[in-house]
Amino acid sequence: MRGWYFLGLVPLIAGAGVMVSSCGSDSCEETGSCGTYAGSGGAAGAGGTAGMSGTGGTVADASDDDAFDASGDAIDDDHIASEDVVQEPFCDLAKTPGEDPCVIDDTQGVFVSPSGSDSTSCGSRLDPCATIHHGMLQAKAASKRVFVCAATYTDPLAIDAQLDGLQVFGGFSCADWTYDASSRKARIAPAAPGLALDVTGLSSGLLLEGFDIVSADAADPGDSSLAARIRSSDNVVLREVVVTSGAGAAGSQGAKGTNGEAVTAVGPQQKGRDSTCGSTDPNGGGAWATGFACAAGGATRGGKGGDASYELSGGPGVGGTPTTDIVLPVGGAGGPGGTSASKGGGPGGAGSDGAPASNGSAAAPLGTLSESGYTPAPGGDGSNGHPGQGGGGGGAAWSKTGCVGASGGAGGLGGCGGFGGKGGGGGGASIALLVWNSSVTLTRCTITAGNGGGGGNGGGGGLGSEGQLGGGGGFATATGMLNAGQGGPGGNGSHGGSGAGGTGGPSFAVVYSGTEPIKDAATAYAYGTPGQPGTGGSAGGADPAPNGHTGQAAEIYHVP
Repeated sequence: MRGWYFLGLVPLIAGAGVMVSSCGSDSCEETGSCGTYAGSGGAAGAGGTAGMSGTGGTVADASDDDAFDASGDAIDDDHIASEDVVQEPFCDLAKTPGEDPCVIDDTQGVFVSPSGSDSTSCGSRLDPCATIHHGMLQAKAASKRVFVCAATYTDPLAIDAQLDGLQVFGGFSCADWTYDASSRKARIAPAAPGLALDVTGLSSGLLLEGFDIVSADAADPGDSSLAARIRSSDNVVLREVVVTSGAGAAGSQGAKGTNGEAVTAVGPQQKGRDSTCGSTDPNGGGAWATGFACAAGGATRGGKGGDASYELSGGPGVGGTPTTDIVLPVGGAGGPGGTSASKGGGPGGAGSDGAPASNGSAAAPLGTLSESGYTPAPGGDGSNGHPGQGGGGGGAAWSKTGCVGASGGAGGLGGCGGFGGKGGGGGGASIALLVWNSSVTLTRCTITAGNGGGGGNGGGGGLGSEGQLGGGGGFATATGMLNAGQGGPGGNGSHGGSGAGGTGGPSFAVVYSGTEPIKDAATAYAYGTPGQPGTGGSAGGADPAPNGHTGQAAEIYHVP
C-alpha cells in the first residue's frame, strides 16, 4: 500500500494516489492544517463521521475526543507529532522501469531469465520464464509488460500480431532486478545465421528498450547477415537498443567451362578409292555417314568426297557442315572434280572455325532489396562455344577412256565448342536494420552494419577442341590420269564464353522502404567495408569477361 501512514498505527488513509494534509502541532484548529481528504475516505475521529469510500471523508479535528487504534481503544490524537508521519512515494504505473523502480513488480510485469523455466504459470520474480517469446505470450495474456534480465538469449525473437502492443524491457540485473538500460542490455544473439529480431504485422505497436541485437556472420556463399527486420508495422519504438549485423558471405566462385570433347579422326571409309581400268563400276568418294553431336551443342560433319564414274569427269566433293555460327560462311566447300582439261580432283576446303561464344553479361551494381532481404548481383554466365565446320570433300579425278578415275576423300570433322564458364556469385549484404512499410522511432540507439561479402570470380570458358584432317583422295593407277582431291580439314570448335565477376555485397546500417525511421540526435548509424568485385573469367587467357562492381555502403539506403 502506498500513501500516508502513521508509524506504529493503523493507516488512516490507504491506497495509491491519496493526498493527505499533515498536522504539525497538537491541534489542527491551532494550525488550520487539517482538512478534507480526497480518495478512499478518511477514518472517523471519536466524535466525527467516517468519510465514504470514493467520495472523501472528514477527519476529526481537535474538538473530537480521540481516534481508535487497531484494538478499538481510544488514542489521544492530541499527542501525535508531525515527525511520526511518513509519506510513501506515489507510484505512477505509466512510467517505465528506468523512470520509476516502483513499477518493477509482479503485478506489473512478467519476468524472464535463463535461470527460469517456461510454464503456464511462470513470470513472477521468483519464478521467471526462461525465454523472451514465452514471457511475451504470458504478458500479452495478462496485459502486463515484459521484464528481461540482461543475459544472452540464443533463440531468434519473432514478434507478430498476436503479440501486438507489448512493452519489453531488457536492462535488468539478473541478480536483484534493478534496472539500467544504458549500462546493461539483454542480448539476443542466435548462434546460427539468420535474423535475430523479426517484427511483422503490428498495429498498436511495440516498445523495445535495453537490448543488444546481434546477427551471426552469413555462412553460405552469397548469403546476407540481417540483424533486425520490421515489416508492415506501426508505432514501433526502439530505445537504448544496439543492433549489429554480421558479415555478408562472399559470392560463389564461377566454375570453369568444360573443354569441348575430341572428335573422331577419319577412318578408311573416308579415304577416296584409287582409279581402276577395265571395269565400269564407279568409285564412290569417301563418306561420313553421320555427323558428330557435340555435348556443348550443335553437330559437325565432313563433306562427302566426289565420286568417280566410267569415262566421265570427276564429281565434286560436298561441303562440310554446319553452315551457321561459323566464322567464315564460305568455308568447307567441296573440291571441284577433274575434267579432261584439268584431270585431277581439287581438294576440299578447310572447314571454318566455330563462331566465338559470348562472355557473361556484367553484374548489376547492386542486387535486389526487398522485404525478404537482399538478393545478390551475380555475374552472367558465358555461352557455350560452337562446333567447327567439317572440311569439304575432295573432288574426284577425270576418268580416261576405259577407266574409272580416283574418287575424292571425305572432309574431316570440325572440333566441338567448349562449355561456357559460370558467372561469379554476388556477395552477401550486411544490413543491421531493415524497415519495410513501417513507422519506427529510434531513441539512443546504435545501428551498425558489418562488412559486405566479396563478389565471386567468373569461370573461364572451356576450350574448343581441334578439327580433324580430311581423308586422302584416291591415287591414279594408270598413265594419263591424276590423283583425286583430299578432303579438307575440319575447323576448330570455339571456346566457351567466360563468366563475369560478381558484385560485392553492400553494407547498410539501415535500409527502408516507405517511411524513413525517425531518430534522435543520440542515435548513431555506422557501416562496414563493402565487398570487393569479382574478376571476370577468361578462356585461354584471352577476351576476359567483365569484372563485377565494388559493393555499396551507406548509413541509410532508401528503396523506392
